[in-house]
Amino acid sequence: TKIPKLIQAPVVTSTSEEAPASVVAAQFKETMREQFIENATKSRVKILTIKATYNENMVKFPFTLLDGLEKLKEMVATRFQLKPGSFKLKYVDKDGDEILIACDTDLMGSVGDSKQPVNSSVIRLLVFSAAPYQCTIYM
Repeated sequence: TKIPKLIQAPVVTSTSEEAPASVVAAQFKETMREQFIENATKSRVKILTIKATYNENMVKFPFTLLDGLEKLKEMVATRFQLKPGSFKLKYVDKDGDEILIACDTDLMGSVGDSKQPVNSSVIRLLVFSAAPYQCTIYM
């Protein structure tokens, strides 16, 4: 049998008078709910393998989608020694198109939409230099 994880109730402090039992009970219930959600989420979190290619170099590292795009960019920047914001990430979808990952939704979409087999836990990313936007004015 599993031993349940102990949950510590929040301490209510008040300068004027003690909080009613209903407030303490509500806070305890909310704390239990938050910890349950956190534990349930963590148990379902799948650790993916990121394989990122920049120029002709490839790095491989574990990643969870719940960490989000900003964390992924930090990890890529660290491994390739790039400045934050100096690159963009793309993946190749099932049609062979390179899809820009611009937000967390795009990152989530890369899991089911990439060329990788359906059950694969690998996401292959392409790392491109973010060329500064240049505007040409014709006179």
